[in-house]
Order: sequence, then C-alpha cells, then structure tokens
Amino acid sequence: MEACESGSMFPDLKENSKIFAVTASNAKESSWGYYCPSKNDTVKGKHLGTCLGDLFSISWMEDSDLAHVSVETIAEQVKRVTQRTFKSHVSTFGDTSFEDDPIGTFELAQSVNVVSPLPDSTAGAVDIRDIDLQLAYNAWERAETEQQKQMAWDRLQLVVAARAADEQLFHEIVNRSCDNVGYGCGYSMMNSKHTIKDFECHRELAATLHESCPRRAHHDAGGWNAFNMKFSQTLVNLCETQTRLQKELVDLEGIVRAACNDASKKAANTGAVFVV
Repeated sequence: MEACESGSMFPDLKENSKIFAVTASNAKESSWGYYCPSKNDTVKGKHLGTCLGDLFSISWMEDSDLAHVSVETIAEQVKRVTQRTFKSHVSTFGDTSFEDDPIGTFELAQSVNVVSPLPDSTAGAVDIRDIDLQLAYNAWERAETEQQKQMAWDRLQLVVAARAADEQLFHEIVNRSCDNVGYGCGYSMMNSKHTIKDFECHRELAATLHESCPRRAHHDAGGWNAFNMKFSQTLVNLCETQTRLQKELVDLEGIVRAACNDASKKAANTGAVFVV
C-alpha cells in the first residue's frame, strides 16, 4: 500500500490471516514522491514537470522488472524495497508464513533489460505534502519568457496562499475546540499522535470537512487535498480527547462545519478558491 501514514491501516492483521501487508510508511509519517523535478522528471529528453511515481512503488516495480520472480522470495523483495525506500519506514503486518515463497507465485513478469538504480542526493524525492509547492516552484524556475515567469510566479503564490489558509483553518478548528480548556491544549491537538480508536467520530469529522471546507484546486476531493490531509491526525486527536475538551461529537462537528464555512466565505471573497 502506497500512501502517507499507510502503516495505520493494518495493525490488527492476524498472523494466521493469510494476508501479508507491506506499507510505504509507518503510521505517523508521509510517503514520498520520486523521480521529481528539477533533474529527474525527464522522459525521452523532455521534462514532464511532475513526479513520475512514488518512492516505495517505483522501488517495488523496478525490483519486479528485474524478473527474478522464480528465485527471489517475498522476504527478499521486501528487504530490497525497504533498503531503497530511504525516506520513510516500510512496514509489514499480518501473516508472514509464506514470505519464503518466490514472488513468482504471486507476481507475473516478463524478462526485461532493466537496472534498478540506487537513490542518491539527486534522486528528487519530495514529501507528498510538498509536491504541489515543489512543482510550482520548478515551473517558475524553468520559465523562459517574462510572461511565463509571471504566470508561474502567480501560480506559486496561489499554492503558498492555499497552504497558509489550510494551516489557519485547522488552527481555528483547534482554537475553537480548546476554548476554556486550559494551557497547552492547542499545542497538544496540533502535535500529538493519538492512535485512532473512535472511528465513527473521525469518519464524521472527515466527512464534514470534505463537504464544508473550500476546495483549493479543481482536482481536490472536497475540502481535502494532498497538503492538508496531514491534519487528519488533528481530527484523530480531537476525537480521542473529547473528555478533556468537554465536547461531544455533535459539538466537534459543529466547530468543524463553522470553521469550514468561514474559510469558504473568505476564499470566495478573496477570489482564491482554486489553484489552477
């Protein structure tokens, strides 16, 4: 599974489940884009201006492309992929009883002439949360004409403003939730790493944010985007400390909805709803 905090998905897999899960990261860190600008986004001599894959995924696929499927075991492949995924902690869960089986039992590959390069300082790995920012900056850096430079600069400023607006939004949610709670509440809600237990609460708050918060770009899923999804942990923290906050789910839902509505109005008034 390739995703930020993907290690949070499988902690309860049983050792006899017949399911073996491998994740790009542990439960508390980002995953990373790979083959990114400015030096490693080139295909057939052309800069594509985007990350071409994710570090964990391409490590897995390029290892499979070597086509040693009849002799390389699952455990060996996981080890190789883990060594190459140098920006996050690959994690495993569940049933390891068949990890000594060859990967060809589960993967089918044709022999191709591929060399899997080791990462280096120019490999272009970028935190998933920062890819939009990095791409906007690289577009500005590469722009050749004054008009292109200005357009790229305007877009970069929109990306920066959208990130700042999301930071402000979640700080506002926390401030309203921590009202009259006491010193240190806000810092705790923004920085703690509570384990999710109240799934219903988190699901409802995530859905409220999706429905009520402003989309920062046309391709965003409602109020969520690649940058602000890191604040999903903030919602977990709120849900797991309802007693301290003296708030029930309905109260937290109201706080999130109100903060989102205020943020949507502000975005509409400034004309900065979308980053194109």
